[in-house]
Amino acid sequence: MRSTAANVCRLLAVVLYLSSLVLTPYHTREPEMEMRGILVLLVGWAVIPDTHVCAWIANPMAIFCFVWMKKSPVLCVGLALAALALAHDFRSVETLGFDSGRDMDAGTVVGFGAGSYVWLSSLLLTLIASIMSFITRPTMKRGA
Repeated sequence: MRSTAANVCRLLAVVLYLSSLVLTPYHTREPEMEMRGILVLLVGWAVIPDTHVCAWIANPMAIFCFVWMKKSPVLCVGLALAALALAHDFRSVETLGFDSGRDMDAGTVVGFGAGSYVWLSSLLLTLIASIMSFITRPTMKRGA
């Protein structure tokens, strides 16, 4: 029964994660500068050295857990916990770039969109599913 609950939780986490990719994670001063979650996923790794915002690193950790949760629940509990902790750094993003033709402040982040909260929810569910998988994993009997 618990294993089924862990699978449902994992499936819901994947659905929320995929949903976050089509939503807007950040609101900017100029709405045309806003980008969907998929674009943030694709280019987010490139800004880590310049901005020191480490939230993007949560993505490969979560994807690893989506795939390997059943085979390696102990590792996934640690990774999901680290991903959730790193993800909270998303609040440190101050700009999404600028419009080189007009306004240096056009990409200034003024708020967080639904994409950010759906993404965080998926990471929280990933942690919960990992813990459930860990608790319900089959144990090996010694000496048998």
